[in-house]
Amino acid sequence: MPVKNLPIGTVKMIVSLYRRKEIPCFPKITSYLAEPRKSFIEFEYIKGEVISEADLSAAFFDLGKLHSRFKITKGRMCFRTLCHGDVHMKNIINSSKGIFFIDNVSMHIGWNYTDLDYVDLFDLFDPSKYPWIIKDKGVLNSYFKGAGITPRADEISLFRKKSAVYALKKYIRNGTNNNIDVTNETCCLNEILAV
Repeated sequence: MPVKNLPIGTVKMIVSLYRRKEIPCFPKITSYLAEPRKSFIEFEYIKGEVISEADLSAAFFDLGKLHSRFKITKGRMCFRTLCHGDVHMKNIINSSKGIFFIDNVSMHIGWNYTDLDYVDLFDLFDPSKYPWIIKDKGVLNSYFKGAGITPRADEISLFRKKSAVYALKKYIRNGTNNNIDVTNETCCLNEILAV
């Protein structure tokens, strides 16, 4: 059973989100403690394999369904919803019970496009240098189908831009905080903002 030691506020927020709803595709909480210096959450263990590239479209279809189900605001393309907060390949498990999004300690209420921040929607990143990046080989279309969205071309462009700008700003912030060169990310951000 994966146990995550977390700040008390994070534990309370995650438990609160779980209490309000049955969350498909997320592992259940098996136990938790929210006390100063002893806060943790224990999640059920999901037995399976890290998602394969061939199954990514199915995973993002499920993510779209999840976002649509827990939609809070009325936006057609961009809306606030329950977000996983860290959707990359190693956090997507294909199990005998279906696809699960694990390691959900970053879950929160946020904009739906932020859960696509590891999807390379503009083909900007070399996978050998950025192995966590998911290439968009139909993933975005699967996400829209799962969310029940039939977007126009201009709406897709806006969604892609919002998602990429969010992701690049996050990469730059994290890189800067960790003394990592973010020249490539900064150039990519400037290119997208100029469009």
